[in-house]
Amino acid sequence: MAANMSYPYARSLTYAEFPTKFVWKDDASKWFPRKQGFTIGRLTHVPAELTMSDDEIKQLCLMDIDKILHSYGKILKDYPPMPLATEVDSSLLTKRVIREELNFNRDDLKKNASDMLSIATLEQKYAFNKIVTAVYCDEGFFSVYGHGGTEKIFLWNLMFTEIRSRGDIVLNVASCGIASLLLSNGRTAHSRFKIPLNITEYSICNIKPGSPPAILLLKAKLIIWDEAPVDGLIG
Repeated sequence: MAANMSYPYARSLTYAEFPTKFVWKDDASKWFPRKQGFTIGRLTHVPAELTMSDDEIKQLCLMDIDKILHSYGKILKDYPPMPLATEVDSSLLTKRVIREELNFNRDDLKKNASDMLSIATLEQKYAFNKIVTAVYCDEGFFSVYGHGGTEKIFLWNLMFTEIRSRGDIVLNVASCGIASLLLSNGRTAHSRFKIPLNITEYSICNIKPGSPPAILLLKAKLIIWDEAPVDGLIG
């Protein structure tokens, strides 16, 4: 480090101890010995020569805060813990994920749902009414069977449009990438549910409790899974 050449005693300091004795000044692009006393400021730059872990930086900040509080007859335990940066980031990410799933014009969706329902077959209308009613009564799941050409995708998009128009979240997934492209805002099941590509008897979906994907699943009013192992699975 350049500071070692100007301040020999700096050579005896560890990486964790160095910022407690020196302060970096951007205007001079150099480290200078700290003056007596402590101040709380913003960490604006850490040069490449100094490599510290997040835990080491956090510990240094706590040490400075603790000394300041002691000078006023206080201790750190007197104050409630502040949220960690990772917790704040997770909260912001969750809000962004939810906002993206609700970023639709509800008036346009209502009109589209009405237009689609007017041309639906009797069977499609029956399935539509049955499933949408069950969705708002929190009743189980449905498996819809039908060979190719029976317009199952039309039914999926009709339900998606109707429930979205009510301001609720619908997650469209498919078992393969090509099928997911036919669904509005569609994703593959492996991507949405974090399903491992190589399944074993010990495999689990890698979604952590409280994470943005987990909260999104909890808030979803309907999940449509096209080409599921039991054909079109809706729940």
